[in-house]
Amino acid sequence: MNSALPDAKTIYSFEELLELEELTGLKYELLDGQIVAMTGGTKAHNLIALGLFSEIDGQKEEGCRLYVADVKLQIDRERRINEKDNSAYPDVMLACGEEGSELYEESPLLLAEVLSDSTARKDKGAKREKYLAIESLQCYLILSQTEVMVTVYQRREDGWVKDFYLGKETEVEIPLGHQHRGLKLNLGQVYKYVENRI
Repeated sequence: MNSALPDAKTIYSFEELLELEELTGLKYELLDGQIVAMTGGTKAHNLIALGLFSEIDGQKEEGCRLYVADVKLQIDRERRINEKDNSAYPDVMLACGEEGSELYEESPLLLAEVLSDSTARKDKGAKREKYLAIESLQCYLILSQTEVMVTVYQRREDGWVKDFYLGKETEVEIPLGHQHRGLKLNLGQVYKYVENRI
């Protein structure tokens, strides 16, 4: 890699992305080999992600790893489209089983993104498509930042099912496949740090 600054016209591999992050000390995502700079979020964005983390943390199985925003996800290298790599920094990620790299996860059970104006289109579109193609993934959550609302994509035997849940009294059952214990999310607890903001 010749320069520490990414070139918008260049298609990068996952390995080149890791090298770029090491050189610059900055975080980037890859979408079909294109570098996407990570931007800071709002306080509400961060507090909702922390609320979700807290809800999951007390329920996760032993041997599972739970992250908020700072751990990279390498998205199904074997199933990449057009030989272009993809990676992301999900707002919340739950992974279980064998641990490979110290730098990234490859086989998450659950991924979550908190919507913001700058990422909503990507989180609901291209990134969602990439996430739902991950073989290990059982659930993808998209959380609103303006109201107590979550969109839940659940893997079923016949494909993905999409549901919406509203209101702080709502309980959401999250099955995590046949091999893992499911989760129960109380939206009031997920949004507890921002209840006077939205």
